[in-house]
Amino acid sequence: MEDAGKYFQEEIHFTPQTTLYILAPRHWSAIAAPALKEVYGFPHNIDHVRLAIAAEDNDFWRSFLPLIDQLPPATVADVNKAYRNADGTYSMMPFFDLLALHEMGHSYTAQAGLKMHRKWMGELFCKHYVAHFCCGKATCTFTCLRNLSQYGNKRR
Repeated sequence: MEDAGKYFQEEIHFTPQTTLYILAPRHWSAIAAPALKEVYGFPHNIDHVRLAIAAEDNDFWRSFLPLIDQLPPATVADVNKAYRNADGTYSMMPFFDLLALHEMGHSYTAQAGLKMHRKWMGELFCKHYVAHFCCGKATCTFTCLRNLSQYGNKRR
């Protein structure tokens, strides 16, 4: 998040005021937006200033892991590169870090006063915000985005 903030400050000369809450499960329901109080791990923008993200791997993130044995070998290699830990386990944390970055994009649009006449326009802006960062600065994270579209619904 810090790298993205610095990157976009250089690119667009604006940084929104943001407070990042990195929450343990026991603190989640006290801070999270009402609709997400029961979903520990779903990064979200609470009010265009406060961002809530999980402090640790969790069941919600694990529910997005693919069934490795059902993937083509090339995709397995990419999934291993993006999501496999040193101990051989898998974590979707890199993907959810990018989702948190997407949520920070909503702070940019809201605080800069951009008018999004349709909800999908705001979501598209945030999607491009993440892709711009990944392609421009953090190419290793681009694998995290690409993988999800390749394995589709072959999840646990």
